[in-house]
Amino acid sequence: MIHRRAQIINALEGLFETLKTPVDESGFPIQVKTVQKRFVHWTALDQQDALPAILLTYGDNGSAPDSPVVGYIDENFPIAVTAVMKEEPHLKDLTDQASDMHYSIGRLINSNPTLGVEGVNPEKTRIVGWRGSEGTISKFEIIRFRLVVVHRYHATENV
Repeated sequence: MIHRRAQIINALEGLFETLKTPVDESGFPIQVKTVQKRFVHWTALDQQDALPAILLTYGDNGSAPDSPVVGYIDENFPIAVTAVMKEEPHLKDLTDQASDMHYSIGRLINSNPTLGVEGVNPEKTRIVGWRGSEGTISKFEIIRFRLVVVHRYHATENV
């Protein structure tokens, strides 16, 4: 059986894969070349011509507080979603790419709050913050979104 945390990461990867479809077919304002879990460094992706990219991995500051339901736990499972964009002559400027990425990731999460995974609380799954590279890396913009997926599981369940 696949652990629930792995199911959540896999579901997010599947959602973000839709951004690989061309803009005119997907309805999203940006198209990515790469979606990866447990990613290699973004500079390697640049060398492989694999940008723009979305990279998924476990985030930090997760917690598993008690649930209001006896025998269950509500876990706040943080996920780091890193978007890497590069300035290219044939692409929009980085400010527009970053805005398009914000919109696209937000739209995917907000329109699929359960992620198709049992136990996920759609009212609490959300993007809780983000931070950008603020122009510190010439010709690149890197935005790290912090996504929290809240899911409930039985106290004896191995998630």
